[in-house]
This record gives sequence, C-alpha cells and structure tokens, in this order.
Amino acid sequence: MTRKTRGVLIALGVLAGSIAIEVGLRVTKRPEACVQVENLGPEPIEGLVASSGADRAESPRIEPGGRVRLFLPGRGPQTLQLSFRQRGNGMTGYQMPGFDPALMARDGSMLVLQIKPNTVTRFQDEAEPSTPIGRSLHDLWQRFWAALEAGI
Repeated sequence: MTRKTRGVLIALGVLAGSIAIEVGLRVTKRPEACVQVENLGPEPIEGLVASSGADRAESPRIEPGGRVRLFLPGRGPQTLQLSFRQRGNGMTGYQMPGFDPALMARDGSMLVLQIKPNTVTRFQDEAEPSTPIGRSLHDLWQRFWAALEAGI
C-alpha cells in the first residue's frame, strides 16, 4: 500500500468515525423545545424559572419589551411550569399541561408566552434550530435565499 493510499484511508476512517459519533449522540440526546418568554408589561420580570419534568431553565431578568429563549428537553407530554416575579402583576406563575418538547422539536415550532399584567398569552411560532450547527446551516440558507431574491 502506498503512502498516498494509506493517507486517504486514514482520512476516510476518521471521517466515518466522526459521522458515527455524531449520529450516536443525536440518537441518545433528548429533543429540546424552545420556549420564548416576552415581557409586554411596564416592569421587568425577575427570577423567571421554567420547568418541565425534572428539567429547568432560568433567566434572572427580562426588561420591559424584552424577550428570552429557554430550551427545555424532554420526551412525551409534561406540565410546563413558569414562575416569576413582576411588580404590579398579581400572577406569579403559569402552568400548561400537555407540553411536549419532542413534538415541538419535530414540528420545528416554539412556544411563545407573552406576559402582561395579570395575563399570559400563548401561541406557537416557527422555531430556529436548537443546535449550533443547525443554526449555522439555517443562517446560511437564509442568506442564500436573500442573495437569490436580490439578484432576481
């Protein structure tokens, strides 16, 4: 076997091993859903905690008009629990039974919760990919389409 052939085989082996590891990690990783919390009130939201099953995500502060994206993993329907503090808001929490992170990740959607004084509005919207590679590919695809439309 020549030196060049050996180098090509080693490179192919490393590539195949990397792909196998990535596929294995994706299979064992639990799917994540994005929960976007928007503050539509006049005061900041403090101590926001979102939990689903044994998993939880936190945000210390959301300014008025601001938003934060939290990622919660899980499989199957669970109860999403939200707790927070906001001056002038009688609500300190919100519960949503039937929250299914795996289904939302598969559908490519995210849950949007808009917090106003004494009211929480919820709806689903299109989600961005939750992995860094997925976000990079998504951004590249968006730039490609923008360049294509600008050239037409």
